[in-house]
Amino acid sequence: MKDGSRVLGAVLARGGSKGLPGKNARQLLGKPVVVYTIEYARGVKEIDRTVVSTDSEEIAKVCRRAGAEVVMRPEAMATDDAPVEWALRHVLRELEKRGETFDLVVLLYGNVPIRPEGVASEAIDKMVSSGCDSVVSLCEVGKYHPQWQYCLDGDQVVNYEKPTTHLRQELPKSYLHEGAVAVIRTEVLMNSEGEEGPEAFLGEDRRAVITRQGETVEIDSEADMGLAEFLLSRRSAR
Repeated sequence: MKDGSRVLGAVLARGGSKGLPGKNARQLLGKPVVVYTIEYARGVKEIDRTVVSTDSEEIAKVCRRAGAEVVMRPEAMATDDAPVEWALRHVLRELEKRGETFDLVVLLYGNVPIRPEGVASEAIDKMVSSGCDSVVSLCEVGKYHPQWQYCLDGDQVVNYEKPTTHLRQELPKSYLHEGAVAVIRTEVLMNSEGEEGPEAFLGEDRRAVITRQGETVEIDSEADMGLAEFLLSRRSAR
């Protein structure tokens, strides 16, 4: 559902990656990883325009061959510690110079070749119906719950949270953003510039759509590549 708002699909595909160099342009079953996200964005009926933000000429060429529009990102906005919102604001400002404005931004990471088919539409629908500042996709952490995680003080084991149970089914619900989608109101994104906190750009009224574990695959390692290849091959066989 859309209420007349203009929706931008912003695909972020940075060239640098220490975990898996060149991951966005890596071939996955004969197709560059980033192209899966471009094709996904094209299939979301609520998205009016899709633009790829990258600092890499190699990725830009891959995206253009796939028919995608590219906005080249300044190097200062593509470092390991550059916040995501810098790239989003840069894209919006570049498009505004061309006379184009958008009410909502759909953030789609280029290194996510597998995500639930309708998750972006569901997030946009929730944004429109609730009037909230942002909607992000979350999945349950399951056995990786904070109560069962530790940090080390030297070699001494320290709990992150005090455990209340040793049974997984009795753990309180805990979620993480698995990378499938985030929808942000443009006004909130732009007005949060200069505010403190890594998630300030998501605003104060944040909502969620829930996905299941394994529905989203984010490529950050060779193991992730292997998993994505297996799942895509199985999907193709069906």
